[in-house]
Amino acid sequence: MVLALVGLYAAAGFWGVPYLIKSKLPAMLKAQTGQSATLGEVRCNPFTLCLEADDFVLGPGQERPLASIKHLMINLEVASLWRWALICTEASLEEPFIKVVLSPEGDLNLARLAPAEAAPAAAKGDPFPFLLRKLNLLKGSLWFLREQKGAPGQLKVIPINLELQNLSTLKDLCGLPSDCGPFSLTAASSQDERLEWRGKLSLSPVASSGRVRLQNWKLATLYEVVPDIAKLAPPQGLLDFNASYEVSLSGGGVRLKLDPVQLKVRQVSLSPAQENLRLNLESLAAAGKLSLERPQDKYLLNLKGLQTSLRNLTLGLADQTPMLTLSGLEAGGVSLDLNRRLVEVESLKLNGGRALTVLDQQGKLNWSGLLAGQGGQEAAGEQGAQPEPGPGWSLRLKQASLENYGLAYKDQSGPQPKELELQQVRLGLDGLAWPLEQPCAFDLESDLASGGKLAAKGRLLSLAPDLEAEYQLEGMELKPLQPYLDLLAKARIAGGILSSQGKLALGQPAQGKKFTLEAGAAIDKLSLLEEGGQDELVGWDKLSTPQLRLQLEPGNLGVDRAELVGPRVKMVIGPQGQLNLLQAFKAPEEKEKAPATPKKEVRSAPEPPAFAFHLGVMHISKGQLDFSDLSLKPEFSSVVRDLRGSARDVGNVAASPMPLRLRGRVDRYGQANITGRLLPLSPTDRTQLKMEFENLDMHHLSPYAAKFAGWRIKEGKLYAQMDYRLEKQRLVGDNQVLIKDLVLGEKINEPGAPDLPLDLAVALLKDSEGRIKIALPVTGDLADPQVSVSGIIGEAIINLIVKIVTAPFTLLANLVGASDQALDQVDFDPGSHRVSPPEEEKLAKLAKAMQDRPQLKLGVAGGYNPGLDTPALQRRALVAQLGKMTGQNQAGRTSLRVSLSSASVSRALEALYLQRYSRAELNQLKKAVANSPDFSGKTPTDQELATAQTRAMFRAAVKKQPLGPEQIKNLAESRASAVAKMLTGRFGLAPDRLTVSAPVESQPTEDKNVPSPLSLVAEK
Repeated sequence: MVLALVGLYAAAGFWGVPYLIKSKLPAMLKAQTGQSATLGEVRCNPFTLCLEADDFVLGPGQERPLASIKHLMINLEVASLWRWALICTEASLEEPFIKVVLSPEGDLNLARLAPAEAAPAAAKGDPFPFLLRKLNLLKGSLWFLREQKGAPGQLKVIPINLELQNLSTLKDLCGLPSDCGPFSLTAASSQDERLEWRGKLSLSPVASSGRVRLQNWKLATLYEVVPDIAKLAPPQGLLDFNASYEVSLSGGGVRLKLDPVQLKVRQVSLSPAQENLRLNLESLAAAGKLSLERPQDKYLLNLKGLQTSLRNLTLGLADQTPMLTLSGLEAGGVSLDLNRRLVEVESLKLNGGRALTVLDQQGKLNWSGLLAGQGGQEAAGEQGAQPEPGPGWSLRLKQASLENYGLAYKDQSGPQPKELELQQVRLGLDGLAWPLEQPCAFDLESDLASGGKLAAKGRLLSLAPDLEAEYQLEGMELKPLQPYLDLLAKARIAGGILSSQGKLALGQPAQGKKFTLEAGAAIDKLSLLEEGGQDELVGWDKLSTPQLRLQLEPGNLGVDRAELVGPRVKMVIGPQGQLNLLQAFKAPEEKEKAPATPKKEVRSAPEPPAFAFHLGVMHISKGQLDFSDLSLKPEFSSVVRDLRGSARDVGNVAASPMPLRLRGRVDRYGQANITGRLLPLSPTDRTQLKMEFENLDMHHLSPYAAKFAGWRIKEGKLYAQMDYRLEKQRLVGDNQVLIKDLVLGEKINEPGAPDLPLDLAVALLKDSEGRIKIALPVTGDLADPQVSVSGIIGEAIINLIVKIVTAPFTLLANLVGASDQALDQVDFDPGSHRVSPPEEEKLAKLAKAMQDRPQLKLGVAGGYNPGLDTPALQRRALVAQLGKMTGQNQAGRTSLRVSLSSASVSRALEALYLQRYSRAELNQLKKAVANSPDFSGKTPTDQELATAQTRAMFRAAVKKQPLGPEQIKNLAESRASAVAKMLTGRFGLAPDRLTVSAPVESQPTEDKNVPSPLSLVAEK
């Protein structure tokens, strides 16, 4: 019986067990994983309790299957039979293999091996009794394949060897977990990436302790096993990791402790996928202590005593200057508390490097894409559940410093690139936190690349930002600001130094202090040169103020007092009459606009300026104005020296203009005084100036007399009092000019010189004492180029004389008291050549003036206007034709009139209408009149209806009344003849002083009259 049982046991062990395993295991795996499985030879020794299997393969594969084992051996102890536990003396796996595939969507192939429906959870209790005294994994390998869309996969082969001892769930065999399960795991890739994991492992409770070490691991290898959530290209670099750890799982919780932990990455290069951005890092090292607990569903992470160092970081676009460089970073005493969401840093030191900000031609900052993040817009548009709000993270930085750093800004948005750079930046922070609950002290020092120093010291009140500081700026050269000046003026900065010292505050608009500045400032030795030349355009020795107040949002600049010492201005009128200052300091170009439809003017209160400023008083001393007019031959030049005075209440807010007082020496013996009030930014809106000139030598004004009158001035003295008032670009001047002992020089007979009878004008104006007194009224729109107020030194006098000899009708009108009448034309009613009574009065005054000026001859040209004269002539011709047909206009009658209510006129008009229109059109016209709104609501009488229809026929017949092409010009000739007859006949003008010229087409007057122009010529 015993032998039979032994035989049966042996048969079951030697043949039954291998058969069951080989026949049932593939089917079970197929049912559980959906993958086919094959198994080679299976051997079992029931007496030694040893099981062996060869050539296990799971899953199909073109290159390699999903998993395989070359040889498996498990050796059980006999004690397992009476201890009711699975006790394994030794287990070994030779050449185990597993293939892991990561899809482009981030899915692992191994995850698909799990059954569709998970098995029900086992009841809680003691784990299955198990003891594995020794496990050897020999010549194992892990194949990792990362699939990519549109590209071949990246294959990684990692050899693995593992040795494990005393892995058990039997506490009475092992004692505490720290005393059980020593193991070692080593792995190395073909690229010398090494993994060493040595320690102890327990399964009841699950716990482990030991050391993990990674050497020379390429970041690309780790990147391959991480889903591509960062949208990065495969990174470059090496990673070393070394940590002593303790981990345990009990009661549904997890405890992990790393003490110490060391991490180092080197030769790092990162870049976003399909982007040109690059981040390079020479090395980053960190060491500290880390603990992680997860009692239930909550993680408790603590990081303490972390020391971090960084070397040579660069960030930027390939083949371009880096946006950011950092030579070194040292962080000490770093701790992190996940539960409190708190990061604390004892010290942070940054040393060396440079940050570059560039504004490109499209107005986009080089940092904007990086700060916005990848896929920001897509994420913003996604719909879905939002995370529940919770407490934010906090940061506490006890001390931080930045040394030997550079900050550069390049503006490429305009036609000229602009650069500003700070060098040797030194920044210290004490007590920085996020959120900032207590003020953070800071201390900043920097050198300006262009020259000068900047220092600031203060408190950071919030990270909004909100800060208060005292600053000092010394010796800042203004030459680097040339590109900004190019936007406003055609001038070159030859020199200038800015210095300032004061207090500033930067805050939030809601607190009413977006930016405020209280400081003293000075600009020394400013010199602006003409574009492309060496001549100074504007400059000064010193402009200073002891205190200014600047505020943004709302914008406001206030200065109580300023001193301008040694101002210099060069004012030149060029050969073509252009003013150098207007050309240098040009106004912004305006785009052409289509002519707007005239709208009724609506007065409204002026809007406040976007940026307000006010200057209490500016004192000016030791000034000089150089004036030249190169448009004259010979050229004119004058110098105003020792210019001094003051300007008060300069600004753009106050409704009242600023008071101005200036005094200076003109040339050798002249003097100029200027007083008044004006709005400096819009002087043409409201200005009142009084300018007094004394003892100016008129010989210097000879170039103006030569240019405008064709005469030179030999000698004379000029005294002038000029009062100018400007209101909304409207100029009104009430000026008194006195010229003493004026002697004209020779007349200029050169080609192109004006030919004006200046000698006659002078003879008419000079009194018996040799004085010429002129009241010089000036009115006009300053936008009109014909209006000029630049003749302060002499041009006003010349302009007046030129006006006298070039505007003879104005002079004649003033002589006869007809300054309110236009004597240069006679107005006629459309279609008429009769001179009206008002025009008769005008001709009477003109004839009287002509008699007082016997050297003048008058020219008359008959005027006509087709738009006004043609309809009038057609009406007169139709009336005449109707009168002739009906006999209403008798011979000898001067007026042409017919009665449209007359039956005979109606019949005649209907006959004429039918000659020019059809019977159907006549019937349609009568029907339209009968249905006219004029008869709405009432029935017209036959007489009313007939009269209305006759009027309609009359209006239509006028439009087709034939008119000869010569009738309009005949009318114009009749008008000229009527004017000539009245002047020579009634008003006694000699016929030889009047000429009649050919008819001219003229524009209608505002009263819709047709003017006939008059002209004056001098008798030879």
